[in-house]
Amino acid sequence: MTKLFTSISECRRSPQGECTFHKKTTINRIILLLIGIELFFVFIFAFSGPFVSVFIVKGITGATVSIVGIAAMIFLVTKSTLQIPFSRLVDKAASENKVIGVYSIGQIIIALCPLILAFSTNQWHIFLAQFSCGFGNALTYPSYNALFTQHIDKEQTAFEWSFYDTIIGFAGAGAAALGGVMIDKFGFKIVFLITAVIILLGSFLPLFFYRRYGNNHQHI
Repeated sequence: MTKLFTSISECRRSPQGECTFHKKTTINRIILLLIGIELFFVFIFAFSGPFVSVFIVKGITGATVSIVGIAAMIFLVTKSTLQIPFSRLVDKAASENKVIGVYSIGQIIIALCPLILAFSTNQWHIFLAQFSCGFGNALTYPSYNALFTQHIDKEQTAFEWSFYDTIIGFAGAGAAALGGVMIDKFGFKIVFLITAVIILLGSFLPLFFYRRYGNNHQHI
């Protein structure tokens, strides 16, 4: 039977005499960098993302809740269908810079979603926007997860994934609250345009920061 807890006397020790079971490890720099990159995009997209269904029903003539369901289906089917072949390409990438480049391209495609929504006048525009969002996410999910998994600290995988999820969750919550206020004040079109422009302008940042600061596995 595997023990969940050990005493100091039972602890496996490293050559330096340190107890490996009880040693505290900090988060390495690349993981923090990756979390920061994702934090930026999640925060910006959450300005408008949670309110797309409201926009469809209120802003598109003739749109009903069934159109919202079809739009969600298009996003999920597109993402789920494409991310498997895209993940194969990511696994075959020759360098991490190429993987982060795929992530950046995915964000550019995702930015097309709020850009299309800003000028949508019928349901087909909504479907196109959801397709672009699904396509972009099919690129970002495998590439981001590959990098995160590659550099995660093996002795605290649960903590670092949970830390990522917690930070992203709080960021999304704050951005959604702020986005609701902005939509009430400026309208859907302005908020969609702001979201698209910031994501497009920021799409080159992951590659820049990863090349500049992500070339070693330091802990901080």
